[in-house]
Amino acid sequence: MSRPTIHLERTKVRAAALQELFGTKPAAVFPHHQMTGEATDGPIVDVFVYPLEMEDEGDFVAAVTNGLTDAGDGYELIQYLPTCTPGHAVRLLELARLPATGIPLNPGQIIAGLKPVVPGTIWTNGLFLLPPIDDHHTAGKTALLWYLPISDRERGLAESQGTGALLAKMDEAGLPIIFDEDTRSETL
Repeated sequence: MSRPTIHLERTKVRAAALQELFGTKPAAVFPHHQMTGEATDGPIVDVFVYPLEMEDEGDFVAAVTNGLTDAGDGYELIQYLPTCTPGHAVRLLELARLPATGIPLNPGQIIAGLKPVVPGTIWTNGLFLLPPIDDHHTAGKTALLWYLPISDRERGLAESQGTGALLAKMDEAGLPIIFDEDTRSETL
């Protein structure tokens, strides 16, 4: 079976599971070919955007990759944002391509040296965790992994004192789960 056929078949299953999880169809879809302008030898990854609302957070979206798990294992990525721009979708696509290059994505992992989605901001690293909303750990049989951009200083703390120390600082600072690179400040 061809890669596009496999992707289409698995997308049907994931889309149904994600719709059940979020209670709605995606409000937006960023198809792989529109983000890259090319066919690929690697994984075909789309980004689905689901509207959400939480009492403490208000309205926001969950941007979720679709295709990272076409090979049968690993995680789909999820990021909580005020709104998902094409830049955010492309970042998730870029991260989703890492396992195909031999860089697995797992809870507690940090990827350093990323180009920030918003130029001139300090969010040049990615921390990967289980989603902070318990119901979002899985969608059907698909496991989800939360992508949280962090600064170099935050990465330094996580590397020297452990991810738990960074998460404790973030909790002390009362950082929301919704990542807004324009308004979020460092936790240190």
